[in-house]
Amino acid sequence: MNCRRFFPWVLFVAALGFSNGRADSGEAIFAQRSGQQLRLDIFRPSTPPPSAGYPAVLCIHGGGWSQGSRHFSWLAPELVKAGYLVVSPDYRLTNAATFPAQIDDVRDAAAWMLAHAKELQINPQRIGLAGGSAGGHLALLLGLAPSQTYPGSESASLPKNTFKAICALYPPTDLTTIVPFPLRTRVDNLVAKLLGGSVAEKAALARAASPLEYVTADSPPILLIHGEKDRLVPVSQSTVLNEAYQKAGAKSEMILLPDAGHGFPPDKKTETQIADFFARYLGKS
Repeated sequence: MNCRRFFPWVLFVAALGFSNGRADSGEAIFAQRSGQQLRLDIFRPSTPPPSAGYPAVLCIHGGGWSQGSRHFSWLAPELVKAGYLVVSPDYRLTNAATFPAQIDDVRDAAAWMLAHAKELQINPQRIGLAGGSAGGHLALLLGLAPSQTYPGSESASLPKNTFKAICALYPPTDLTTIVPFPLRTRVDNLVAKLLGGSVAEKAALARAASPLEYVTADSPPILLIHGEKDRLVPVSQSTVLNEAYQKAGAKSEMILLPDAGHGFPPDKKTETQIADFFARYLGKS
């Protein structure tokens, strides 16, 4: 992938490893929370931007809210190749902070994108979201409820129509029904670590942290991709959100992969489906 080095506020250029090779990316600090500098990577297409700017995607990494980093995404380079400027942020993991820290941080990253739209050469009217697993959860929550505030939130709200499309792969969408969550880190339940207590103890927070709670007729279009053999995040987490979208009259697409589990390896067909989805709602550069 050919990504340019650019912009005076970029701190330095770092080589990042992806599933299809290596890529150079600009890096910047977008926030400081809990004594931690939060950084993001910027991936720029090699082609010149349209007159109105590149369409852009905020790509959020997965890892059960407890691990992973902005470098951990096979989707980012594929979107860049399709002509989108991609921003991939870090966010505080559950060993550092509980919810709503994670949604605050990705919302701060989105606000940073909007504040630097001119320098980034992006079109602020053509911004999408993407993520897998926990990243899919955060992408959906941010896209469906960009103005929602939570107890203890530190980030500013964003306008409801900020995001024009969301692609989520094998995402948790209803934290009140996903427990018991089979994947565990250091024996602790991942959802309990996110919420700071069990779902029973944190029932109101679990509902507030569930994308399913925020579906309306004017919710942005979504593409859900889920493996039917997913033993970590049940496929019902996608089907219930798709059904809620249909009931509300919002636009949704769902692709179920019969033989795929959680975190299935990307293939050309999946990459093409994602690129085509964003092309319909964000356009092409």
